[in-house]
Amino acid sequence: MSKKKRKKLKKEEKKFDKRMAKQRAKKGYCDLDVWNFDTFFSERVSEMLEELAQISHGYCPLDEEGNIIPPHEHYLIMENPDADETVYTTRWANALKRMAFLCREMSEISCSRVNPYENELDEIYKVFEKKYGICGQKLNAINGTENRFYSPKDDPDPEVSKPYKELWQKWMDYEDETQKYRESCKKEFFTMFEKYFFYLWD
Repeated sequence: MSKKKRKKLKKEEKKFDKRMAKQRAKKGYCDLDVWNFDTFFSERVSEMLEELAQISHGYCPLDEEGNIIPPHEHYLIMENPDADETVYTTRWANALKRMAFLCREMSEISCSRVNPYENELDEIYKVFEKKYGICGQKLNAINGTENRFYSPKDDPDPEVSKPYKELWQKWMDYEDETQKYRESCKKEFFTMFEKYFFYLWD
Protein backbone atom coordinates (compact mmCIF):
# COMPACT_ATOMS: atom_id res chain seq x y z
CA MET A 1 0.00 0.00 0.00
CA SER A 2 1.36 3.41 -0.99
CA LYS A 3 2.05 6.16 1.52
CA LYS A 4 -0.77 8.22 0.00
CA LYS A 5 -3.30 5.39 0.40
CA ARG A 6 -2.20 4.71 3.99
CA LYS A 7 -2.62 8.39 4.81
CA LYS A 8 -6.10 8.41 3.25
CA LEU A 9 -7.09 5.24 5.12
CA LYS A 10 -5.84 6.68 8.41
CA LYS A 11 -7.85 9.83 7.79
CA GLU A 12 -11.00 7.81 7.10
CA GLU A 13 -10.45 5.71 10.26
CA LYS A 14 -10.13 8.88 12.37
CA LYS A 15 -13.31 10.25 10.78
CA PHE A 16 -15.12 7.00 11.56
CA ASP A 17 -13.87 6.93 15.17
CA LYS A 18 -14.99 10.53 15.62
CA ARG A 19 -18.47 9.70 14.31
CA MET A 20 -18.72 6.70 16.65
CA ALA A 21 -17.60 8.86 19.60
CA LYS A 22 -20.33 11.43 18.81
CA GLN A 23 -22.96 8.69 18.68
CA ARG A 24 -21.82 7.28 22.05
CA ALA A 25 -21.93 10.76 23.59
CA LYS A 26 -25.45 11.31 22.27
CA LYS A 27 -27.05 7.85 22.68
CA GLY A 28 -24.72 5.93 24.98
CA TYR A 29 -23.85 3.51 22.16
CA CYS A 30 -22.87 3.69 18.50
CA ASP A 31 -23.31 1.79 15.23
CA LEU A 32 -20.18 -0.25 15.95
CA ASP A 33 -21.64 -1.37 19.28
CA VAL A 34 -24.86 -2.45 17.55
CA TRP A 35 -22.94 -4.37 14.88
CA ASN A 36 -21.04 -6.18 17.63
CA PHE A 37 -23.87 -6.37 20.15
CA ASP A 38 -22.62 -9.52 21.94
CA THR A 39 -19.10 -8.15 22.39
CA PHE A 40 -20.41 -4.74 23.49
CA PHE A 41 -22.71 -6.39 26.04
CA SER A 42 -19.97 -8.63 27.46
CA GLU A 43 -17.42 -5.83 27.75
CA ARG A 44 -19.70 -3.19 29.28
CA VAL A 45 -21.73 -5.44 31.60
CA SER A 46 -18.66 -7.27 32.96
CA GLU A 47 -16.97 -3.92 33.69
CA MET A 48 -20.09 -2.58 35.40
CA LEU A 49 -20.47 -5.71 37.54
CA GLU A 50 -16.82 -5.53 38.61
CA GLU A 51 -17.24 -1.88 39.60
CA LEU A 52 -20.51 -2.55 41.43
CA ALA A 53 -18.75 -5.28 43.42
CA GLN A 54 -16.13 -2.74 44.52
CA ILE A 55 -18.29 0.29 45.31
CA SER A 56 -21.58 -1.26 46.44
CA HIS A 57 -22.78 -0.03 49.84
CA GLY A 58 -25.78 -2.35 49.98
CA TYR A 59 -26.07 -6.02 49.21
CA CYS A 60 -28.43 -8.79 48.26
CA PRO A 61 -28.64 -11.19 51.24
CA LEU A 62 -27.60 -14.66 50.03
CA ASP A 63 -27.36 -17.97 51.80
CA GLU A 64 -24.41 -20.34 51.35
CA GLU A 65 -25.93 -21.78 48.14
CA GLY A 66 -26.41 -18.33 46.60
CA ASN A 67 -30.16 -18.24 47.12
CA ILE A 68 -31.78 -14.93 48.05
CA ILE A 69 -32.83 -14.74 51.68
CA PRO A 70 -36.30 -13.09 51.98
CA PRO A 71 -36.16 -9.64 53.66
CA HIS A 72 -38.17 -10.68 56.75
CA GLU A 73 -35.93 -13.70 57.34
CA HIS A 74 -32.77 -11.66 56.89
CA TYR A 75 -34.10 -9.05 59.30
CA LEU A 76 -34.59 -11.70 61.97
CA ILE A 77 -31.05 -13.00 61.37
CA MET A 78 -29.56 -9.50 61.71
CA GLU A 79 -31.46 -8.94 64.99
CA ASN A 80 -29.06 -11.40 66.57
CA PRO A 81 -26.26 -9.36 68.23
CA ASP A 82 -23.72 -11.95 67.08
CA ALA A 83 -24.77 -11.69 63.42
CA ASP A 84 -21.91 -10.78 61.08
CA GLU A 85 -23.07 -8.55 58.21
CA THR A 86 -19.73 -8.85 56.40
CA VAL A 87 -20.66 -12.46 55.57
CA TYR A 88 -23.47 -11.16 53.37
CA THR A 89 -21.55 -8.27 51.84
CA THR A 90 -18.76 -10.70 50.91
CA ARG A 91 -21.18 -13.23 49.40
CA TRP A 92 -22.80 -10.50 47.32
CA ALA A 93 -19.46 -9.12 46.11
CA ASN A 94 -18.33 -12.63 45.16
CA ALA A 95 -21.58 -13.24 43.28
CA LEU A 96 -21.09 -10.01 41.29
CA LYS A 97 -17.47 -10.91 40.51
CA ARG A 98 -18.53 -14.38 39.42
CA MET A 99 -21.10 -12.87 37.05
CA ALA A 100 -18.47 -10.49 35.65
CA PHE A 101 -16.10 -13.41 35.06
CA LEU A 102 -18.78 -15.48 33.31
CA CYS A 103 -19.79 -12.50 31.19
CA ARG A 104 -16.21 -12.13 29.93
CA GLU A 105 -15.73 -15.86 29.39
CA MET A 106 -18.88 -16.29 27.31
CA SER A 107 -17.55 -13.80 24.75
CA GLU A 108 -15.42 -15.02 21.85
CA ILE A 109 -13.27 -11.89 22.17
CA SER A 110 -12.55 -11.88 25.91
CA CYS A 111 -12.66 -15.62 26.68
CA SER A 112 -9.45 -16.68 28.45
CA ARG A 113 -9.15 -19.93 26.50
CA VAL A 114 -6.51 -19.71 23.74
CA ASN A 115 -6.16 -22.46 21.16
CA PRO A 116 -2.66 -23.94 21.71
CA TYR A 117 -2.46 -25.05 18.06
CA GLU A 118 -3.07 -21.58 16.57
CA ASN A 119 0.55 -20.49 16.13
CA GLU A 120 1.68 -23.85 14.75
CA LEU A 121 -1.08 -23.77 12.15
CA ASP A 122 -0.13 -20.22 11.17
CA GLU A 123 3.49 -21.22 10.63
CA ILE A 124 2.54 -24.13 8.36
CA TYR A 125 0.21 -21.85 6.43
CA LYS A 126 2.99 -19.28 5.91
CA VAL A 127 5.25 -21.95 4.41
CA PHE A 128 2.37 -23.16 2.22
CA GLU A 129 1.61 -19.65 0.89
CA LYS A 130 5.29 -19.00 0.23
CA LYS A 131 5.32 -22.18 -1.86
CA TYR A 132 1.94 -21.88 -3.66
CA GLY A 133 0.85 -18.27 -3.21
CA ILE A 134 -2.08 -16.80 -1.27
CA CYS A 135 -4.82 -19.41 -0.84
CA GLY A 136 -2.67 -21.80 -2.91
CA GLN A 137 -3.38 -19.99 -6.22
CA LYS A 138 -0.56 -21.81 -7.99
CA LEU A 139 -2.33 -25.13 -7.31
CA ASN A 140 -5.13 -24.01 -9.63
CA ALA A 141 -2.71 -24.25 -12.57
CA ILE A 142 -1.30 -27.56 -11.32
CA ASN A 143 -4.73 -29.15 -10.75
CA GLY A 144 -6.50 -27.53 -13.70
CA THR A 145 -8.97 -25.65 -11.50
CA GLU A 146 -10.10 -22.02 -11.49
CA ASN A 147 -10.46 -19.66 -8.53
CA ARG A 148 -10.44 -22.45 -5.96
CA PHE A 149 -9.05 -21.72 -2.51
CA TYR A 150 -6.49 -24.23 -1.23
CA SER A 151 -5.00 -24.80 2.21
CA PRO A 152 -2.01 -26.87 3.43
CA LYS A 153 -4.25 -29.94 3.69
CA ASP A 154 -4.38 -29.83 -0.15
CA ASP A 155 -0.60 -29.80 -0.55
CA PRO A 156 0.48 -32.57 -2.96
CA ASP A 157 3.33 -33.36 -0.61
CA PRO A 158 1.97 -35.77 2.07
CA GLU A 159 4.74 -34.68 4.44
CA VAL A 160 3.01 -31.31 4.54
CA SER A 161 -0.66 -32.24 4.13
CA LYS A 162 -0.80 -35.14 6.61
CA PRO A 163 0.60 -33.35 9.70
CA TYR A 164 -1.51 -30.30 8.83
CA LYS A 165 -4.70 -32.38 8.73
CA GLU A 166 -3.83 -33.91 12.10
CA LEU A 167 -3.07 -30.49 13.56
CA TRP A 168 -6.23 -29.01 12.06
CA GLN A 169 -8.32 -31.72 13.72
CA LYS A 170 -6.71 -30.97 17.08
CA TRP A 171 -7.42 -27.28 16.52
CA MET A 172 -11.06 -28.02 15.69
CA ASP A 173 -11.48 -30.31 18.73
CA TYR A 174 -10.15 -27.57 21.00
CA GLU A 175 -12.47 -25.01 19.37
CA ASP A 176 -15.42 -27.33 20.00
CA GLU A 177 -14.41 -27.65 23.66
CA THR A 178 -14.08 -23.88 23.93
CA GLN A 179 -17.52 -23.37 22.41
CA LYS A 180 -19.04 -25.76 24.96
CA TYR A 181 -17.18 -23.94 27.75
CA ARG A 182 -18.44 -20.54 26.56
CA GLU A 183 -21.96 -21.94 26.28
CA SER A 184 -21.83 -23.20 29.88
CA CYS A 185 -20.57 -19.79 31.03
CA LYS A 186 -23.40 -18.07 29.16
CA LYS A 187 -25.98 -20.37 30.71
CA GLU A 188 -24.66 -19.83 34.25
CA PHE A 189 -24.35 -16.07 33.73
CA PHE A 190 -27.94 -15.57 32.58
CA THR A 191 -29.23 -17.85 35.34
CA MET A 192 -27.52 -15.58 37.89
CA PHE A 193 -28.46 -12.43 35.97
CA GLU A 194 -32.14 -13.41 36.06
CA LYS A 195 -31.98 -14.34 39.74
CA TYR A 196 -30.22 -11.16 40.92
CA PHE A 197 -31.47 -8.65 38.32
CA PHE A 198 -33.62 -6.54 40.67
CA TYR A 199 -30.71 -6.30 43.15
CA LEU A 200 -28.22 -4.86 40.63
CA TRP A 201 -28.18 -1.38 42.11
CA ASP A 202 -26.29 0.41 44.85
